[in-house]
Amino acid sequence: KHQRTRSCLVKCTQNPAASNPQTNTWQKIADELSSFSDTRTRILRLVEYGETLLPALEIGDRHQENRVAGCTAIVHVETDIESTPLGFRVSRVRGFCDAKITRGILAVLAHCLVGTAVEDLKNISVSQFASNAKLDIALSSARTTGISSILDLIKRQALSHTERDNDDVHLQLEKRENLSILLRYSLHILRAFGTVYTRLKSAQKWSTCFAV
Repeated sequence: KHQRTRSCLVKCTQNPAASNPQTNTWQKIADELSSFSDTRTRILRLVEYGETLLPALEIGDRHQENRVAGCTAIVHVETDIESTPLGFRVSRVRGFCDAKITRGILAVLAHCLVGTAVEDLKNISVSQFASNAKLDIALSSARTTGISSILDLIKRQALSHTERDNDDVHLQLEKRENLSILLRYSLHILRAFGTVYTRLKSAQKWSTCFAV
């Protein structure tokens, strides 16, 4: 009977909120693949993942910026993030790959990374997953390098989106502060105008009295 592996794919920090909530998903897939008695069956299952788990990246969304460099296969990947009370997290990973085995690994990444904190992406180890799933023997060095390149691009995209969202937040705060300053100055001007108007009316009243 297969013995459940205990190794963790993500290094947990002292803050539980910062740990990867998808660790169990990684572990379940690794356990399923490693439970098969032969490598061929594991590869076939991995190919099935590529056909069922990978959110498609349509041809119109594939461009040079999201193509994975250093990968023998043609691979495109696009990573989306969302802001949560616990920080930025991966909300979706879409991809395209013309190689079945690499597409299977990409599908596993896309499926398991959803919900992961962006700051925890640096702790993800594809080689550790391959070892746990008993796929390391089946993956050539070239394919392993390509998979690492895929993960590196996902990390860069997530960090880029985070920085962009932070810039947007700062811009919104700056706009609000500028608007608040403008409103305060406008209020001061209105008050000053009201004071001048009151004095002019008073001066006009006294002028009329003296004229009479």
